[in-house]
Amino acid sequence: MLAARPPVDPARTRHYDGAMGRLRLWFAIVIGLVLTSVPGVGCAKPVSRATGSYHSNQNERSGTIDLAPFLTTPVPATRVFVRTNSNDSSESQTMYEQREETAGRIGGSLIGRVDWPLARYFDRDSNRPDRPRIPWPTGDERAVEAFLIEFDPPIAEWPTTIQTGESVEAMTRMRAYDRWGIPFADGAARRWVRLGGFEAVVVGETTYADCMRLEADTNLWFGWWAFVRLRETVWLARERGLVRRIERINGNALLIFRFNSAYEYQWTDAGPTTTVNDSNTNRERVPSGRWVRLAICLNRGTPHPRIGGLAVELSRSP
Repeated sequence: MLAARPPVDPARTRHYDGAMGRLRLWFAIVIGLVLTSVPGVGCAKPVSRATGSYHSNQNERSGTIDLAPFLTTPVPATRVFVRTNSNDSSESQTMYEQREETAGRIGGSLIGRVDWPLARYFDRDSNRPDRPRIPWPTGDERAVEAFLIEFDPPIAEWPTTIQTGESVEAMTRMRAYDRWGIPFADGAARRWVRLGGFEAVVVGETTYADCMRLEADTNLWFGWWAFVRLRETVWLARERGLVRRIERINGNALLIFRFNSAYEYQWTDAGPTTTVNDSNTNRERVPSGRWVRLAICLNRGTPHPRIGGLAVELSRSP
């Protein structure tokens, strides 16, 4: 369980990059999250069954599908995605690199900047001046905003089994920390996942047959501070994992600052025998896991935020 939020020493407010900078922290919430959603308002409702596991609202029946062949990941591995702005065709495509490790996943500008466990960067008591701090990106990849999130309990990234047309949900509590690791807000997360079916997906010059299509809605509440909704569709190839992802993010902060963005990611590795940029097929394979902690930075702020780097600490236990 997370400790109660301690009083913040006014002297530490010098770490904030101005009042508006603090507000924009909320806009980053959306990225980490390849996490949670359902209709509703307020924080109390999602917390009522905050187990971090998925629950079905339907009766058990035949036809349950095991997601493990689509979600297990070889580690260590590096994947590169082409990222396209779905709202602005004039924006050039960019490459987004993602590294999968046993302890978690690091992507974009945070590669080489964080170490496991991420807990080393969290200062729950606001009184550890000598603790490690993340060297957030500067220059062209600067962190316009950056912050950290901790989940209690850790929330499953995806269910382990699902049925066609079925929706399952998971809920948890969250605590947000600023870029220096100081806690500043508590909230709740709720996520719905639905199996959309199986279909062929063309990525580049490669066609992946019988990809699993999962659709997820994620709602994040931070009381009156902010609300974020993430809608995503992912296509997963058997024994290869994610090959395509579409995400749409919208929400508001302090009820008046509104934001939205939409991006598509396509795996650049082509060919039916390609194994995540690595010819060694004897590596350990691990499940997708549960989100424990996040480190997030944006290289673009409102009203169309864009993730610059993301680190996800994962519990790989089933």
